[in-house]
This record gives sequence, structure tokens and C-alpha cells, in this order.
Amino acid sequence: MIISYFIFYNLLFATPSLAEPGCAEKIQLASASSWNNLVNSKDSLKYKTAKLINNAIKDKQNAKIILTTTPNKISKEYEDRDYCEKKLQQTTANNKLVYNSAVLNSSAAVNDWLSGLSQGKSPEGVSLYKKCDRSCSPSYEYIITLNDGKFNIKASVSCGHARDKNDNKYKLSAKCSS
Repeated sequence: MIISYFIFYNLLFATPSLAEPGCAEKIQLASASSWNNLVNSKDSLKYKTAKLINNAIKDKQNAKIILTTTPNKISKEYEDRDYCEKKLQQTTANNKLVYNSAVLNSSAAVNDWLSGLSQGKSPEGVSLYKKCDRSCSPSYEYIITLNDGKFNIKASVSCGHARDKNDNKYKLSAKCSS
């Protein structure tokens, strides 16, 4: 029954392509729900990010994608507010937390690396969540380069206020060039 509802929901609310020809900047909301990302639903960060990357690199050997993800809404009142405000001031401008990927061979590997970082499941992700701890939420800027069919990622992260988990969405934005 749950699977049937899930399939019906995705058919009813399927999202259009994120990347138009030329990959003009486009901003969309994507779900941060663990379930939606686990099953790769069409409104999940994982699905929308993969679709965006695949559309941006289609038929190309070289490309550059600047991808940002930020919480759609932040919590207004929470225990760690002062602590997270300090973290935000420490990790903005020239003090962002920076993580670089190894050379990656596919867009699927790119998505795995991004997921590992943002979900705290890779060594880089574990490091990030030690620095962006307690209730604080990260905001990401990824520079994804494709050179001769190989990917590299530079992730610059600001640690800020707690996201509103009742909203549970991130803003996803991308700019691309060849």
C-alpha cells in the first residue's frame, strides 16, 4: 500500500527537468527527507541533483557546474541558536569549510560523494558534522568540474542556523558552463 501511494504520488507530482538547454540558473525546492532520498523519489535532493548533473554534462567531455544547496527555512527558536550564529559567522566569507573529492569516473560517483558528505556518511561527511555540530545546519556550494570525462568536486560549506525540519526542504540552485 505504501509503495502504491509512493508511485501514485510521484506520477501525480513529477517535477520537470531541472536543467534547461544551456543550463541557465534555476532554483527549485528539494526534499531532505531520509525516506525520499533513500528511495530516490522525484522530489528528493538526491534525484534532483543527479538529474541536474546528468543534464548539464549530456554529450560533453568538459563542463563546470556550480551547485548550491541551502535550507529553505530556518528554525526560529531553538536551544543552540547563539552557538549556530557563532558558527555561521566563523564559516562565512573566506572561512568556509572546504572539502575536495578524489577524481571520480561517473555522475553516479559524483552523487555518491555528494550524498556521503551531506549525510555525514563519508570520511569528509564525518569531519563536516564534527565541525558543524549540534543543531546547526550546513549550506553547500559545490564546484563540479568535468574534464575529459573525469569529475572533481570542491565543496565549500557554511555552518549556520538549524533548518526547519517541519519544512524539511533545501533550495537547490545551479549554474553551468562548458
